[in-house]
Amino acid sequence: MASNSAGGTASQGSPENYVYTILLTAKDTHADFLKAMEAGVDDFLTKPFEELELKARFLVGKRIIGLHQELIAARKRCGRRLPLTLLRDC
Repeated sequence: MASNSAGGTASQGSPENYVYTILLTAKDTHADFLKAMEAGVDDFLTKPFEELELKARFLVGKRIIGLHQELIAARKRCGRRLPLTLLRDC
């Protein structure tokens, strides 16, 4: 499902290069959804899909990537890698 050509699962790679992944698939069971989430996808959309729904999910992905970039910048300002809960103390 969210496997790569080598049979592995979806991977985010470097934490600073986050990729928001939307799986567009014909599979539509709850089990398929769970497998996709366990494999590392961020969102799951079944075919056929509504264009506006896909656009909305792109907007969510854009927002999450923006927040991720803000978190990376805040950690760099603090001079070390901190858990999210400690950022308010910087």
